[in-house]
Amino acid sequence: MTAIEGSPYLDATLVASYERLAVPLQFAAPARDLVAALDVSTGDRVLDVGTGTGAALIQAAPHAGLIGIAVGVDPSIEMLRALRQKCGLPLVLAQAPGLPFPKDSFDAVMASFVLSHSEDCEETLADMMRVLRPHRRLGVTSWGSNPNPVSKVWTDVAARFVNTEELKAAFRKMIPWDEWFSQAANLQQALEQAKLVGVQVFRREYAMRMSVENCLSLREGNVEGTLLRRQLQPAQREEFNQQFADALRTRFGKTVEYARDVYIGIGTKPFS
Repeated sequence: MTAIEGSPYLDATLVASYERLAVPLQFAAPARDLVAALDVSTGDRVLDVGTGTGAALIQAAPHAGLIGIAVGVDPSIEMLRALRQKCGLPLVLAQAPGLPFPKDSFDAVMASFVLSHSEDCEETLADMMRVLRPHRRLGVTSWGSNPNPVSKVWTDVAARFVNTEELKAAFRKMIPWDEWFSQAANLQQALEQAKLVGVQVFRREYAMRMSVENCLSLREGNVEGTLLRRQLQPAQREEFNQQFADALRTRFGKTVEYARDVYIGIGTKPFS
């Protein structure tokens, strides 16, 4: 998990858009199910690695209760600033590997759509395991492999403006493990190689529903949209947005509705 130079997650304006749109439309429901799968209980100490603007952290905190604690860490100061505006939970500017906590500090450690961003996912998981207490749970989420119709429309339109192979290469540099973790078997393997026991990976499907305007803003503010925008002149950006909006209306009508599948992986740290 690394704050890569040029990431939209380091830009205050784009983080505001992420908080307004991406969290409620894409991340809140999987975060709820991740927290439920971890079975966070009163008094637990919970760590959310790559917390972003707190989709999972805020849902975990009430389960931990007043005698527990929920801590969020993220390498983006802008994400943490946005999160600070809506909660008083402890937040730390940090990343994995490099978590600034002693061994066996937490009863639950989670990472919501974070492993795919890691330069070295094995080291990231190893550091998460280090701070997790024995016989306690670690949980992660990743996007599944089902086709994303909005992404298909976006890519088709983007191909009229830029070399999409170069765009994909730039995306892989930002999120190197996105495709790999979209396979359940790979997520299972990663968790087992981290020496978790009783690993379970289960699939959930979530309905996405938004206006064309919100879909346009959502895509403009994500990693792919940021990479594309940097290659286009202002007039080209306006033309791309118009063509993308038209293509969305042709494909979906006034309301964009589709489904995304997500894998939730859970495992337990064994006693030494």
